[in-house]
Amino acid sequence: MKARKKPVEIDYFPIDFTPECADKLVQWVESFGIDFKNHFTLNHEDKTVLVKTLEGNTCKINDGDLILRGSTGCFYPCNKALFELTYDRIDESN
Repeated sequence: MKARKKPVEIDYFPIDFTPECADKLVQWVESFGIDFKNHFTLNHEDKTVLVKTLEGNTCKINDGDLILRGSTGCFYPCNKALFELTYDRIDESN
């Protein structure tokens, strides 16, 4: 048997650990009506973000990774190379 993944649009946020990135990340998460501190922890010293997944796990997001918000509203990390391989960016300027 074979199956094809249904096309699903997701929201994503690239992590680059510039001073502006943390503020923009908080704004992005809270734009969905979600309290940032309930799902994320920022660590500026070792340049990581921790995210609590839907399953209750805590995952580390490194500099250069992306945070994805899935169709069910859950957040999870994604390596940039894997993101580029599996997702097409949507032009939202139209």
